[in-house]
Amino acid sequence: MVQFVNGAPQAPQVLGQNLSFPDGVTVVDSSQIGVNFLRLPVAVEPDPSTCNGSG
Repeated sequence: MVQFVNGAPQAPQVLGQNLSFPDGVTVVDSSQIGVNFLRLPVAVEPDPSTCNGSG
């Protein structure tokens, strides 16, 4: 993980190993997924009024 302080990246930090994600997010190597990333639609920018600025 890299934190930003006043827009400047800080030294990377290792959060841990063998992490689990109870919210249902799974992290996998993208080469294991049969997705053609060039065909994905462009992401929609979120409304700034709904963002809290935390990343």
